[in-house]
Amino acid sequence: LSPFLCAAPYTAKCAPTDSIPLPSPDFTHLNALWIRSSAALADTACGREIAQELAQLFHAQPITLELPTLSGLKDLMAEDGRLRLLTWTHALPTSGETLYKGIALHLDATDSLHITPLHDRLLPVGAGHIEESWFNTPASPEKWFGAVYYEVQPFDFQGTPAYLLLGVAGRTELCTRKVIESLYIDATGDLQFGIPCLSYSPRRTFHRIFYSYSSRVAMTLHFIKEGSQVLIDHLAPS
Repeated sequence: LSPFLCAAPYTAKCAPTDSIPLPSPDFTHLNALWIRSSAALADTACGREIAQELAQLFHAQPITLELPTLSGLKDLMAEDGRLRLLTWTHALPTSGETLYKGIALHLDATDSLHITPLHDRLLPVGAGHIEESWFNTPASPEKWFGAVYYEVQPFDFQGTPAYLLLGVAGRTELCTRKVIESLYIDATGDLQFGIPCLSYSPRRTFHRIFYSYSSRVAMTLHFIKEGSQVLIDHLAPS
């Protein structure tokens, strides 16, 4: 079965077009940090510096700022132009696990830009570890279910601006874990993770759904039916 949204996708108010010229950003330090990080993927301290540098750049720039090409950085903008997610990984060689880093950028109801660092909970993947409690746990950016997101779909949840995200949430030599995550903007204009918007049937809803599969097979998650359903494809080895 494919999970579906317990709310309809919608066309949100688009982000404003910036008309005031801004100073050109200087990416020298960001590029240097990224090169250092690429040479030492396990340098998690460098990951913190990258997050700080990205946040500093956006303090003086619009949400649409064009970043330089950084290998391994996933840069995802929602179609309404009001949410942008920057996510990447660092290897943890002692455990074989992955540390996720991220910056979320969103515009509130007054079109003010919020810059939110995302802090990974470091959930172990192991041989495909998933706990049922993760499916219905609200999460703050400080206790983020880390992932690299590759698709985003805006929708309205009972009058609240919300987004559905698809991402890779862990990988080892044995298996890969993927996630369907929900994100919303709360009454104070802050970003939060997890609302009961996903379901396989009307009887039970979830804040997010995890999947785990062997490295010997392939699995894809994609939005269909204008974002109201998620298609799950499994490809077994021949």
